[in-house]
Parts: sequence; C-alpha cells; structure tokens
Amino acid sequence: MLTILRRIHVKNRKLEQFVAIVEQVLADYVALYRRIGFSNQEKQNIVNSIAAILKEKGFKLSSEDVAQIEKIVDSKLLDKVE
Repeated sequence: MLTILRRIHVKNRKLEQFVAIVEQVLADYVALYRRIGFSNQEKQNIVNSIAAILKEKGFKLSSEDVAQIEKIVDSKLLDKVE
C-alpha cells in the first residue's frame, strides 16, 4: 500500500512539474508574440518547443500528452488575444 501511495505522490509531483513548465513556456511565448496573430505553423512550433523542453527535463510524452499541450496552447493564446 505504501508503495502505491509513493508512486501516486511521485506521479502527482511530476504532473505538477509538467504543468508548471508548460505554463512558464507558454507565458514566455505569449509575452513574446502578444501583439501578432499566430498561424497554425507558429502554434505547432510552440507545441513542438514545449514538448522538446519537457523531453529535455526527462518527461516521456505520449500522443495524448502532446494533444493536451495543444489544447493548453490554444486556450492560452485565445485568452491573450481576447
């Protein structure tokens, strides 16, 4: 039981780190490109950059993780545009 709890704790901590890194990178990109519109290629470049940074930090990303990053990017960019 303790092993399961430790595994859940580590998984949650990694998830928190994952979210914090994604939000920081997004904030950097949004600040950089705040006044211009984003093309689909630029959005994809942002997603690819975030995925590369997370992989460098030791995270293993599935296609579902990348899809979630895309959703976060879209929502953050729309928040800043509106």
